[in-house]
Amino acid sequence: MCPFFSGFCRAYFFFSVAIFFVELEWGKVCMERSPHYSRIADAPESINPITGRSLYYGLRPWRCDDRFMDWLNAFTNLANPKTQYQLLALMRKCAKSDVGKEPIDDYLYLTRRETMYYVERRLSGMIRERVFETYPYSSDALRKAAEQDAMKMRVWRNQRQLELEAKEGKIDELLVANVLGSAKRPKSE
Repeated sequence: MCPFFSGFCRAYFFFSVAIFFVELEWGKVCMERSPHYSRIADAPESINPITGRSLYYGLRPWRCDDRFMDWLNAFTNLANPKTQYQLLALMRKCAKSDVGKEPIDDYLYLTRRETMYYVERRLSGMIRERVFETYPYSSDALRKAAEQDAMKMRVWRNQRQLELEAKEGKIDELLVANVLGSAKRPKSE
């Protein structure tokens, strides 16, 4: 064996042991496990009050995307290799399972907010069964819906700005200066 490789392995081993103890303490203090999205009864607050559509309109995650994101968060947070392997094995188990029979173990690294995204997508029937499944609608319809939502949001922002200016009295001053000011002027003959 190459001495560099054995030194690298030793360093990786000590690094992973150190990370394991940090993760152990971090888990005791800060980390709460989130339940699987199929076990959450709360209604997601993802409806845009202005447009009436979901904030996630058009997004269709894969049915095991939550497991992938849990593993990815563990990987980017430098979880110990054992935890990463367990999450990867759980994702593989999810991918090999039948539709509707996915494992419902708790998430280790997904937060409640991230879990609610999957709750909303499941309730709206927008979870893909296969990884490379096509959308049931054309991309033009999605683009048109996004443009309509953007127009509604611009109109709402302008109306909101006018309401705030009216509360501050700017609109009244403008009306008095332009409309009422011209009505009070005597007509010259």
